[in-house]
Amino acid sequence: MMQGNNSLYHVRDAAMRLTLARESLRSDVFQVFTQLLDEIDKGDSPDNLVWIYHEFASCVLELDDEVVTGDRWKDHILAIALQSDTIFSRNAARGRRDEVLFRAEMRDLSALERLFRITDENILRWMNARQRVDARSWVRWAAPRHGTDYGQGPIAHARKLLCESDDWSICAQPLWDFFRQHGSGLLLSSNRFVLEDMLYAIPRSDDRLPALEDIWPEYDVLAENAKKLLSGGRGEHILIAAEDGQKFAVQSLLPLHEDLRMIEFAPDSSDPWRANFGLMLREMENLPGANLIYLDMRGQDLSLLRDLPAARRNTALCAAVDDIARPEESIAFLRMPVLPEMDFNNLVERFVRQLDSAIPQEHVRRALRYQKPRQYSIEHAQQVAEDIIQTLALDARKG
Repeated sequence: MMQGNNSLYHVRDAAMRLTLARESLRSDVFQVFTQLLDEIDKGDSPDNLVWIYHEFASCVLELDDEVVTGDRWKDHILAIALQSDTIFSRNAARGRRDEVLFRAEMRDLSALERLFRITDENILRWMNARQRVDARSWVRWAAPRHGTDYGQGPIAHARKLLCESDDWSICAQPLWDFFRQHGSGLLLSSNRFVLEDMLYAIPRSDDRLPALEDIWPEYDVLAENAKKLLSGGRGEHILIAAEDGQKFAVQSLLPLHEDLRMIEFAPDSSDPWRANFGLMLREMENLPGANLIYLDMRGQDLSLLRDLPAARRNTALCAAVDDIARPEESIAFLRMPVLPEMDFNNLVERFVRQLDSAIPQEHVRRALRYQKPRQYSIEHAQQVAEDIIQTLALDARKG
């Protein structure tokens, strides 16, 4: 058995010692990884070694973890360390400190660091020490990369912590603090979610949008409600009336606050969803950060909103309703404006500058003359801006 800090022996030992994150060992990539280590250790069949190496390479290349280092294996280990829904991360998110789990996390982090340090060069070197193989043309899973992209949102800080640490085991305390502040598991993967039969993440929304308060003064009510929730105060449920654009207005708050989440919840006409909504409020109250639960109630019976559980200290409802008279006195009510054409065009120009500042303003104004908006809403202004950018880019390629 080869010796040294990055030896085959130490790597196999690290994989076997994973405890809290042991579920990851059941994945295809880890199953093939352990087979590869066994085959290298036996070293009795070059053909088997070649086959299992490429089987492992195939599994690694299939991984879809967010690209951080450019090495798909390393990025997968980072995801296991930070985004696995373990008993340690769940307890930390709820503020529960358990010294037995804390020590187990330190050992897991030490093992994960050992796995993180592996490169495709390490594996090829071990293989050559057992069997002489010409691996010059073999597939690799690490691409040359200038620097490390830690990404966006709270998880970027945790990635940087591990990537720059010489000893992951001492990161247990800062990671406990991280999970306590930002949540654990799926909640770290985005700031937008859809709740159906289970919770699904939507790609993170971090694009800063034009200041809506300039054209919709009541937008401040939404913004202040979010700040109240983030500070641990008790917010309020809010109904937003308009033809469309309500989801956009709520979503526009997310880039302004790192620990604010939006959870889309699809109600139906039955009573059970109200009970589920109450359970969700109570569950969310135990989590860090703040949650805006978005319901699209347009075209539905608004009597379903009566007697809802009150907003919690970090969770409140934002419901889209039809543009009608105020239906429920006990819930805050906002009406989004239909924009005059001049305000609509100005908002489109601001969206274009936000999305691509290199486009000359006169090109945008010229393109707007050919636009026939079906409605002058805030949400449609963003759609028109995106259409203009695509059209101008296509014209530039043709010309």
